[in-house]
Amino acid sequence: MTEKDQNLETIASEQPPFRPKFYSAKRDVAFHGLSLLFSVIVLGLSFYLQLNQSKQVIVPEMDAVLPPTCVSRIILGVNCPGCGMTRAFISVSHGAWCQAWKFNPSIVFMYPFLAVQIPWHAIQLWLILSHRRAFELKWVAAIPAIVVSGMLTVWVFRVLGLL
Repeated sequence: MTEKDQNLETIASEQPPFRPKFYSAKRDVAFHGLSLLFSVIVLGLSFYLQLNQSKQVIVPEMDAVLPPTCVSRIILGVNCPGCGMTRAFISVSHGAWCQAWKFNPSIVFMYPFLAVQIPWHAIQLWLILSHRRAFELKWVAAIPAIVVSGMLTVWVFRVLGLL
């Protein structure tokens, strides 16, 4: 076992007794680290990428147009709940909220949800790695389900032509 692994296991052993036996600080560090990395990459790309006049996503330095990525739209011809989300993220990051709404109205809760992930996971990582007890807010686990439910609701409204 490396010194880093021993330090993480020490963190786990210093947690309060209500921690289940299967608790692993290494797993928490991996989860919060990967979640933080994913959030930073997605938001970073949304600031970096741009939309051209045809509303296609482009890589600025190369003027390369990225291909459409929605398998549902390509194969079935039906928009999925996430259709337009990439363009909506780019629009919000560049200050065009109205344009983002037209691409996918779910952006109003998806963008803030993702933006909050950065400080949340950074703080959790800091607490775990500094041998402190991480926040354990049980209601936080419901937030992704609420966001996905909202996204599905918006999709149903869009399919029915109500949005």
